[in-house]
Amino acid sequence: MALEISNPSEIAQQIAEYRAGRYDNERHARKREELRQIVASYEARFGMPSERLHEAIEAGLLDEDRDVGDWIFHYSLLCRVEAR
Repeated sequence: MALEISNPSEIAQQIAEYRAGRYDNERHARKREELRQIVASYEARFGMPSERLHEAIEAGLLDEDRDVGDWIFHYSLLCRVEAR
């Protein structure tokens, strides 16, 4: 799976789509799985679980560049979606 860098308007659109789909169980499940795959691809790429992301940034093991910022966004969104 190729990762795409999202621009702010795409991110806003994604948030709106996730919010709109929260009452549609089938769509919600598809979006949640899509998020899981995106997050898993970042974890494989950087060799660490998302739970250690902020710790790695604080320790200087990861630079908070655009890719890492996108990972943070998708992981945070996944956490929010799974909490529902």
